[in-house]
Amino acid sequence: MPRKGENIYKRQDGRYEGRYIKEYGLDGKAKYRYIYGKTYSDVKERLIRLKAEPKNAGKTVSSNLKISEWFDIWYDSQTHIKQSTKSIYQSYANKHLKPKMGTVRLKKLSRDLIQQFIDELSIELSPKTVRAVYSMLKLCLTAAYEKHLIGNVVDKICLPKTVSKDVKVLTKQEQKRLEQVIEAENKENDIGILICLYTGIRIGELCALKWENINLDRKIMTIDKTMYSVQSNDGKCKTKIILSSPKSVNSERDIPIAELLSEKLSKILDPFLVVLNALPKTALAPIIIVWAGAGIQGIVVTAVTISVVVTILSAYNYFINVDEEKIKMLKSFGATKSQLLFKLIIPSNIGNLINLTKINIGMAWVGVIVGEFLVSRNGLGYLIVYGSQVFKLDLVMMGVFVLSFCAWIMYEILNIVEKLYNSRK
Repeated sequence: MPRKGENIYKRQDGRYEGRYIKEYGLDGKAKYRYIYGKTYSDVKERLIRLKAEPKNAGKTVSSNLKISEWFDIWYDSQTHIKQSTKSIYQSYANKHLKPKMGTVRLKKLSRDLIQQFIDELSIELSPKTVRAVYSMLKLCLTAAYEKHLIGNVVDKICLPKTVSKDVKVLTKQEQKRLEQVIEAENKENDIGILICLYTGIRIGELCALKWENINLDRKIMTIDKTMYSVQSNDGKCKTKIILSSPKSVNSERDIPIAELLSEKLSKILDPFLVVLNALPKTALAPIIIVWAGAGIQGIVVTAVTISVVVTILSAYNYFINVDEEKIKMLKSFGATKSQLLFKLIIPSNIGNLINLTKINIGMAWVGVIVGEFLVSRNGLGYLIVYGSQVFKLDLVMMGVFVLSFCAWIMYEILNIVEKLYNSRK
């Protein structure tokens, strides 16, 4: 029996036999290569060296190579192109090139033979696919021409003409009907349809979207990734998912988010914030401590976590309820979004933000106390818990008194700030 993860066997004659996958055939089955040695360690070392060698290493490049052999050499050298493109090349070669011309030697290639190959493909495939196969074949054979293995046999090939098709787009009535159906069904999964409808992004770009790519405040969607499936050659599955940069440099872009789409995205995000707010934060404190660390940082994160969700929800509601007429007036004077935020929205909500801060004082202190309950060996939280455990009411009451005094001081400071603000109005 071989050791786990290693294809090394001991033969009946006392020698050791090792095998590794040399390549995969057109049918997807693995083709193995075998090596032999007197000892287990010898075979293992040789296997490591052979697996580390690049494919086609040591193969003599000459005009006597078959097209299938030359394609493999050329394909392995294409390290500068995207994995999705290489996967398409591999598919074209396995389906069309190798079955029809794979056994032909490079030295036997001629323009007539390639034209015959293109004509046969034209019977089976669409003009667009035939042109794509030819484009790949031209790149492959041009590389052979540059190495002086063949003559110039890929030029002046007659290709089938492509017929342009009219792009069918939804009419305004069809678009409106689609919006009504999505609105009536109210399914979260349908948001992808709306995103494509209002932005025109590709399916792969849609699948690669994350919440960090969507800025609801600026109403901007950033496209910087795409997702696609490629053919897998590992023998485990037929395809695998790849996440990479978009098709071209121009494909990386910022797209404005339509008002209806922005509202839809907000509705999807709001339930998550509501659920987070509904969760008992004190019950999550042990998880936060484990994540942030058993120290001052854990106590701080616990305190912030308890108040941050309420703050976000409240501040968001305050900001969206600013007088729209004032916003329109500032926009008419050419105000930017940052100017709207700092000149109108925030000044209009100073009083609300002060009240929100007053609420968060108590919640933040609760977070501090809970954090000290769990990890601290000193502080108010530890004092209160320790006093209750040893039945010392004086310690507990002293901790509560100090906590109340600190909260009162902070509250009074905010009252002074509020009075100063109101006096300047």
